[in-house]
Amino acid sequence: MNLILRPQEKELKTWTYSEKNKKHKVDHTIVVTNKRFIHNSELNEAKQSYKDRTELSVKQIKAVNAFYGKNKKFGGAIFCLLLAIAGIAVGLLGMLHVIELAPTISYVALGAGALFLIIAIVLFCRKKISFGLAIDYGASEHPYAISYGKVTIDTSDNKKKKKKKKSTYKFTLTQEVANEIVDIIGALIV
Repeated sequence: MNLILRPQEKELKTWTYSEKNKKHKVDHTIVVTNKRFIHNSELNEAKQSYKDRTELSVKQIKAVNAFYGKNKKFGGAIFCLLLAIAGIAVGLLGMLHVIELAPTISYVALGAGALFLIIAIVLFCRKKISFGLAIDYGASEHPYAISYGKVTIDTSDNKKKKKKKKSTYKFTLTQEVANEIVDIIGALIV
């Protein structure tokens, strides 16, 4: 991103992150100077390209609100872990002749248990990330907002299953960077 600074303007911090799906990768750059907040989004591909840039004066910023969340889904991981325990137990009991099983069935059960254990570990490590940054600059309608993903916290006692759309997006922004963005912008508006 080509940034031209005004006299007595200093770049305080620059952050880059991207969001990607099967078809597109959008690169984002956020720059905070002592005078401006700048958000630049770019898509550069053979078939299409775009560039979107928003600049806000730090003097106009009234408030900053940010959200960063991670959501893990444990249901499938626990189910795979139970299948892993059952498979390994049946396989070992068959090999030790505690239960009567053909050696081939014992090995298959042990292998299936190991496979389900690996799947359970992968599912435990998967996270869905979301990030939101809203900047209130005194506009009468809506604040300027950057957002990605959606993390919901279910506090209800309702255990009904809901169909959810699977997202294939990847988002590369760490919690530390998200908090740093808010801290620096917050320090400027006080």
